[in-house]
Amino acid sequence: MSSRRTAKPIHLAPLVKRPKGVHLGELTATFCQDNDCCDSGKLGQDIKVEIVDGGGGNYALLSSERWAIEPADMQWLAAVVKAMCAEVSQFPPSPRT
Repeated sequence: MSSRRTAKPIHLAPLVKRPKGVHLGELTATFCQDNDCCDSGKLGQDIKVEIVDGGGGNYALLSSERWAIEPADMQWLAAVVKAMCAEVSQFPPSPRT
């Protein structure tokens, strides 16, 4: 886990004009890693990052049973979440929210 990671840009913006009435409801990514030294599980660890709009604007929802992260890697995770939020903000909000 100590290897440095840099967030690569996520580009979902359409290359062609988006059809009328099409909205992005949510954006979800799941990241996986090996167990840390204190985790007795054998399946590894994963964290789910969701960008959703509950009607008041986009927010990030992170969920995991266990995700060990070193302080140096927290900037990477924050950059990924910010990039996902920025990508979702390019789409108009869903009228259903």
